[in-house]
Parts: sequence; structure tokens; C-alpha cells
Amino acid sequence: MTTKKKIKKKEDWSEILFSTSELTYYDLIVEEKNLNSIEKINEQISNVIEGGENESTSHMVLGDLNHHKDKALNSSYLTIDSTDITSFDYTIENQGKLVATPKKGEVVFIFYYRYDHAGYSLTKNKNFTNVCFKVKSFKNEAVLIDRDDPGFELTANDASGGGVMYLEIICANGLSFEGSVEGKDDLIQEFHTYLTDKQKKPSKEKGENYLIKIVPNFLAAKIHNWENDEGLDKDNNLTEKAKDYCVDLMKSFIDELKEKFDGVDNPFGKKILITYNSEDFRELSELKNTFKSNNWEDLNVYILLKTKILGEELNNIFLSMSDYGFYASYQNNEGEIVTQGYDEGEYDTGYFAANVGNWDLDPKEYISDKNNPMSLSLKKYNEVIKTLSE
Repeated sequence: MTTKKKIKKKEDWSEILFSTSELTYYDLIVEEKNLNSIEKINEQISNVIEGGENESTSHMVLGDLNHHKDKALNSSYLTIDSTDITSFDYTIENQGKLVATPKKGEVVFIFYYRYDHAGYSLTKNKNFTNVCFKVKSFKNEAVLIDRDDPGFELTANDASGGGVMYLEIICANGLSFEGSVEGKDDLIQEFHTYLTDKQKKPSKEKGENYLIKIVPNFLAAKIHNWENDEGLDKDNNLTEKAKDYCVDLMKSFIDELKEKFDGVDNPFGKKILITYNSEDFRELSELKNTFKSNNWEDLNVYILLKTKILGEELNNIFLSMSDYGFYASYQNNEGEIVTQGYDEGEYDTGYFAANVGNWDLDPKEYISDKNNPMSLSLKKYNEVIKTLSE
């Protein structure tokens, strides 16, 4: 006679064994001005490797995320190793990026490696209510940042497989350079070439003006997510409190964007213009007074660049604006006016998203011409340039 093994219900377990992958990392912030030679870059690479070998921290990887601010996993990496339970319920509390974008004038060096398999045990105690893992995002994966919980004990048992050691250098403008510890010389040379080239053109070809059009979707997102719908009145107009909030948030966006133009002290023209219909322009300082009807979500912002910063460089800057969702229209390196959406540090639809290969999009659809009203037309581009330059 055979006895059928009893499988415990999700809520019945007292201890559960599971496995997943594990990240080990260490980061180091360095001032860019202290990286003016190959020898100094090499010194910091050696410092981050040494720190990684002696002071790194290890983190359970729970799964992947569609976005670094997602409140739930796209897919879980956890495999149940207990024989008497097949799954358990848990949630995550996402606290943002594991490694923040550096401030202007700073560079972040990162050392990391991962194990393909790491075994853990989770044991309930008398204070147990639920399992909520506090995580941060690293390369679009949710990594555990805090094992301490009053309701359970999480113990790391073993780790194996993988272990290739990687390096990454992240700049304030969003550019990053990646390599391995084994191939660090190539990484050092690549980063040194970038810094040298940047120093050769400090003026960024001043004399010509270039335009950026911003559609600040982050304003509407914040207002519509306002607690108890207090951002809008009964007619769907902004409340006074919401108007003040939008003005402050727009100012924060502009100030942060200025900081991203590394090596350029004052990249913007004196005037920043706003419009709701691409015809009637007013200065940004009048923003609060323009919130008079429910077309406030149609706001467009026009910024004049006094230096030649185009294409990929602008794209990387916008990608580094990880607290905001918006669309931007600007010139690519070929002089075409393109439109790209940004979703808090990642691509939304647009020209560059269509070119990276993993979006089913046609980049031509995001280049301005007379048949493409969704982005900034050449005629309007030149008109606004003239207005901003006056």
C-alpha cells in the first residue's frame, strides 16, 4: 500500500526552501575632474575591484521588472526546493534604483558578479503576517536590499555557478561604459577616450541655436494619481494646490535637465516658452496663469539650446531623467527632427526605441515631415527658434 504525500497549503508552512540567482556588487563615486589620465582611471578601477573583493554586499535576485519603479515582478526567478509545498505568496516593495545616477561632475564605478544558483531558507516566527521583500532595481531586476523582517528569518545557505566579474562606469549625463575585470584595459581606454574627446570640445560649437520640444506627461500622471482626486475640481480643472505643484515640478524638471548637460555651464537660452496649441506662446514664468481650462494636459514646452548637442547625446541625457515620463522632439545627428518618449529612465515609443531592435516600430514614423504632425515640423521648429532667440 502506498501513501500519498500530503502537500501543504500556501499558508500552512513554517519554513520554506527556495533557490534563485544572487548579485554581489560594490560601487564607488569619484569626481570626474580626478580622472584626467589613464593612470588615474586605472587607479579607480583598481579601487573598485579591491572594494568589490573586500566590501561588497550580496543580494538575492527575485525576478525581472518591466520598469525600475514597478510595484510587481514581471516574472519570478524563485524555484521552490521544499518537498511539501509548491509555492508561497509574497509581494515586493520597490524602492527605486540600486545605483543612483551620479550628480553633475561625478562618475560611478561599479563592480559586480552574479551566481546562477543561490539557496535560501525562510522561516516564520510568532510575529509573522506576510512576506514582503524590500527590493531595488539593478539592470531591470529586483534585488533584495534588506533581509531583516520582524515576521520571518531569511538565511542564505549556498551559492554557485557563474561568477564572472563585471565593471561598469556611469556618467552624470547617463552614458555608461561596460566591461569585465579581465578586460579592464579596454574599458579604461574607452572611457579615457570619451573624457579626452569631451575636453577637446568644451564650447560645444556655440553660435548656432537648437530646439527641444518637451511634452511633460509627468504633470498629468502626478495630478491623476493625486490622493482622493484632490488635484482636480468637479470640472476637471486644476485646483490651486495642484497648480502650485505643477509649477514646482516643472521647475524641478528644468533644473535637473540643466544639471545633466555635463561640461556646459549654461546650455539654455534665456527664454523657455510654453504653448497649448503650438501657436500662442508664453514664457514659462507665466505657467500657473495658463492653467485656466481643462486643456492643461496639452502643455508643450520649448527650450532653446545654445550649444550643439544632438542625437544620441541628448537621448542619453533624457534617459537619465529617471523621475519623469515625457516626450521630446529634437534633432538627431543627421539633422532630422525626431520624437522619442521616455518613461522614468526607460524608452517609451519613439525614434530611438524603434532603432534599438526590440521594439516593433518603424523609426521613420517618428521623423518630422509634412505628413507627420505628431512631432515638431521644420516650419514650426524654425519659428520657435526665432521666437526664443529674440
